[in-house]
Amino acid sequence: MKTVLITGGSDGMGRAAALRLAGPDTDLVLVGRSRQRGEEVERAAAAHGGPATFLAIDLSTAAGVRELATRIERRTPRLDALVHAAGGVFSRRRVLTEDGLERSFAVQVLARFALTELLLDRLRGADQPRVLAIAGGGSYGGALDLDDLQGERSHSHFGSIRKQAAANDLLTRAQMSRYEGIDFYNYGPGLVRTKVTTWHPVMKALLGTVGRLWSHSPEEAGADIVELLVGEHVPGFYGPGLKYRGTEPRRADPEQIDGLWGYLAALLPGPPTEA
Repeated sequence: MKTVLITGGSDGMGRAAALRLAGPDTDLVLVGRSRQRGEEVERAAAAHGGPATFLAIDLSTAAGVRELATRIERRTPRLDALVHAAGGVFSRRRVLTEDGLERSFAVQVLARFALTELLLDRLRGADQPRVLAIAGGGSYGGALDLDDLQGERSHSHFGSIRKQAAANDLLTRAQMSRYEGIDFYNYGPGLVRTKVTTWHPVMKALLGTVGRLWSHSPEEAGADIVELLVGEHVPGFYGPGLKYRGTEPRRADPEQIDGLWGYLAALLPGPPTEA
């Protein structure tokens, strides 16, 4: 039986992937903020005949990330797959967490970095561990301004999405080069009809009309995610329909990659685990 952890597993693409994975061969651990939605998915997944556990944890805080890592360590000796699906742009204005970090950055970039670091031992205990980030799929070009990664100078809905996708693309490349024995995947689903994309009134109107022709459902993206977890696919960057984009993001400046790693490591309560 494989143990799979999905953050953001109570909604959107994470939920769709969880329900596809659910079954007697998979031990699912789902993480989200809404206990009601999470428990609904937990029951639906368990109905497929396999174990499923929902954990209501806020991944925007360092305490929440460490709580999740601790609970996984106590629960299982190995982790076969870690799916980073939690995310969102939570407000038009810049909102800070209790740790003083911009909230969407804390969830979609720092929490992903920190959780992977904290669970390295459990991942290395699996035969073929996989880490999958739902992000840009290597498609975001242009330089990443590390001095404005959290929107200190300028913050916008679409600007935040672009920054975090680009940061995740660089982070995946850094992890691929640092950690042998773990397969890293970065999946860019394109425009998916989830709460993240329909939160903005313009996007909601667009996706409710002509935008449906060139957007995707959470279920379509969920199918791609599951295929990357269970199929024979080389690590690297993928787009919608599992279009392979190689092992390098569109812009992979070594100085930017190292700079981002150092930036994130400095925000951890302690030093990151060494490769």
